[in-house]
Amino acid sequence: MKKLIATAVFGLTIALTPLSASAQYKGNSYFDAAWFQRMDQMRQINFAKIVVRNYSRINERYAFIINKYSRYSDRSWYKRIQSRYEWQENEIKKYNNIIGADTAPKVVRTYVEKVPGTIVKRGKTVTVTNNNVVEEKDGNTMREYAVTTVTRTTPVTTTYYTNHKTVSVYDNGKETYANNVKIDKTETVNDVDTTVDRELIREYAIVVPPVEDEDDNPPPTTIVLTEAEYLARSDVDYTLGDSYYNAVKTMNSRINDNYVAKLGSYFGNNLDKIGAPAAWSRGYTGKGSTIAIFDTGIDTDHSEFEGKIKGLHCFTNVCERGLGTVEDGNRHGHGTHVAGIAAANLDGKGTTGVAYDADLLIGKLAYDSGYFQFDKVDEAMKWAVENGADVVNISAGTRTNTTYRNSLKEIGTGTYYADMTFGNYNVLGYNQMYSKDGHATAMIEAMKDHETVMVLASGNERMAVSGQETHIALDPIIGNRVLVVGMFDERYNDLSPWSNAAGTICRELKADGTCKSDARISDRFLMAPGVYVAAPTINGGYTTLTGTSMAAPHVAGAVAVVHQMWPHMTGANLTKLLLNTASTDGIKDYDPNRHGQGLLDLDAATLPQGVVGIPTTGRITGNKVAVSSGTLALSAGSLSSLDEVMVVDDYDRDFYFNANDFTQVVDTRTTSNVRSAMYGFQPDNYIGYTSGQIVPMENVAFSINDSTGENTVVVMHEGFSLGLQNEKGSFLGNVADSELMRVYGAQTAYLGYQFDDGTFFGNAQLGATSLDVDSSTLMKKADTLMSYSASIGAKQTVGKSTWGATVSLPVTIATGKAHFEMASGVNNVGDLTYSNSSSSLSSAKQEVNYGMFVNTAVTENSSLEAFTEVRTNYASTNDSTVEVGVNYRINF
Repeated sequence: MKKLIATAVFGLTIALTPLSASAQYKGNSYFDAAWFQRMDQMRQINFAKIVVRNYSRINERYAFIINKYSRYSDRSWYKRIQSRYEWQENEIKKYNNIIGADTAPKVVRTYVEKVPGTIVKRGKTVTVTNNNVVEEKDGNTMREYAVTTVTRTTPVTTTYYTNHKTVSVYDNGKETYANNVKIDKTETVNDVDTTVDRELIREYAIVVPPVEDEDDNPPPTTIVLTEAEYLARSDVDYTLGDSYYNAVKTMNSRINDNYVAKLGSYFGNNLDKIGAPAAWSRGYTGKGSTIAIFDTGIDTDHSEFEGKIKGLHCFTNVCERGLGTVEDGNRHGHGTHVAGIAAANLDGKGTTGVAYDADLLIGKLAYDSGYFQFDKVDEAMKWAVENGADVVNISAGTRTNTTYRNSLKEIGTGTYYADMTFGNYNVLGYNQMYSKDGHATAMIEAMKDHETVMVLASGNERMAVSGQETHIALDPIIGNRVLVVGMFDERYNDLSPWSNAAGTICRELKADGTCKSDARISDRFLMAPGVYVAAPTINGGYTTLTGTSMAAPHVAGAVAVVHQMWPHMTGANLTKLLLNTASTDGIKDYDPNRHGQGLLDLDAATLPQGVVGIPTTGRITGNKVAVSSGTLALSAGSLSSLDEVMVVDDYDRDFYFNANDFTQVVDTRTTSNVRSAMYGFQPDNYIGYTSGQIVPMENVAFSINDSTGENTVVVMHEGFSLGLQNEKGSFLGNVADSELMRVYGAQTAYLGYQFDDGTFFGNAQLGATSLDVDSSTLMKKADTLMSYSASIGAKQTVGKSTWGATVSLPVTIATGKAHFEMASGVNNVGDLTYSNSSSSLSSAKQEVNYGMFVNTAVTENSSLEAFTEVRTNYASTNDSTVEVGVNYRINF
């Protein structure tokens, strides 16, 4: 600046100098002066050097003016400067001739210096990784560690050389040098570095059930860490240890200890507030998911990120010039803090991330000062997607000026329009970020052609509308994969007053003054904890920070958690799930235009939502049928194939449940042997399954049910019987009429024999049953079922009374299996995998009936009948029942 001012003054002086008629400058040349000609050679040379140096410095200024103001070449002042410049150039040439006549220096001596040196070059490092799982028991607590041994071998080549330096000394005192390097030897050795990392995979209790019998000593039962056990850890609930205290003190060491405790009571349970431990207890910890953090970088050596940083890249202009790295240099450790909230390790110390098993991609897009380069988002987004990012977190935004903020006027509930006459801030956005070349437009383009979710902080400007960049969530193409996050304040159960709310900026009006678009930020807006959140910071420490920057990574971690178990879900479905399961319970004066869809709730998000059904196609996104309707009543009680059945909810997520919970226990016995014996006959235990009217005839019996088409025909001869039976809607009294398994009916052939010698009596029957199976259900077919029944009894008449006792086995399925084909898993693209299994339809336990009866004649025309019966393993269960009956009969 000083040089420019001096040049301007100098030029003005020349311009004011009067011109001669020829406009040619003719100065006084020292070269022609007599006193100069009388000087000896050395004095002339020294004087010439001074003149050349001064004229050259002046001509530099003249040249600047001549080049810059050439458009004034017809002006007299310009010609004056040009003339003086040319005159001085001629003078410089004359004096340079004098200087060139200087006698060249001569070498007076030469010597050689030998300087040894080394060049060390490290080759390409070869990394070998070995993974093992190690279990360690501590009392009743078992811990599983993933032990990763990483061996890095780097060839190091050392070249030893000697530099032969030749020094020439001249008579004027100057020296010149010539170097000649000669290689002495070269050595290559391997530099081997071995590191062993231990990562806690899970921690669970070993529970030994009480032993009721000394002979009954079952093995210990392993119980995975429960929600309560997670919350009992000081690295999950920060109020249980010193984690929160130390973090607050890092932020401000002067804060009163009592106030720190008060802050901890509100803000030390941020993970529980969003239901993260509940999700973890179901196995959803973010494992296999990748979160990209675009921020100020990360403390790469922090223990909370060991083994989880999948990639690092610095995109800032500073890094492009080779002047920066991805290390977090922000004084608050902003990028480190954000990454820690999302995915810090569950390692028994410090704090834990929402998706503590997720991997991280760290893209540095913000300077250490906090300035964020939004113009780099498109480049960084491409890098993140190519490296497998499932969700990208941007905790940054553009600050608007007061004029713009004051210009926003509400034109409809929750909708605002900028009342400004310049800048076209409505259509093009603040600072024209939505113009063709604006960075918001570039962000929208960067979100196309992939399924990665983007999470954006709503901003901390206390506005009723969300920040400018977040309005990419209104884009009809990519907006359904964008989530906007506001800061929830647990003290007030409300959106923090510092947080931007869920209002929408309208970009174009209708003629009636309402907004043309129906898209609303409130439909894409979630709240998460953001006040005094404890998380990692630089230099291996922890601190608390406040802002929507802290709220956003809670949601990014939540996306990773739900993505872990359902990697086939689209980005749109992931965001829809979190929005629809957000909680509005207890939010003060809940208003969607302020609070969006509510507070993030991972507990609800990891439970089935909507209509749950069995998938009926090869894709999880295909049709499904409900499992809650229909009837499943089986004497078997439960089927092993139904212990774990896949169902799909409204978000195309697979869950697994024990379908035997829908199975009822059914009593399939058709008659009582002791009561039949009391009446003087032996029953057919199969004929009753048709539930029709029994019509006995000589050597033949029928049971016909016209309404259902069921029938039984029994042919008897000398104690033997042969029966053919047709059931509708059941098989030997069992009912299967649901989407799990459906049997339309059954056909049974059975053979029997009975005897009665007046004292002893009994019968036995053996049956074979084929099932009519609906193969569109999970059960595809069934074997022929083999069954049996039997009874034996004795009776004795004493006086007017007949006494008797029976032992009987009701119809029992002995052999036969049901065969199932059902979905057992889903791959990353939503294709279902299937497995086949078989389950026995035989009765779980053998029911045995014990009975006694008495029949006493009271008069010639009347009698008293009584019985008692004990049914052990009733309906194949562990239960027993007792039935007692008394009957007074009058004969006419």
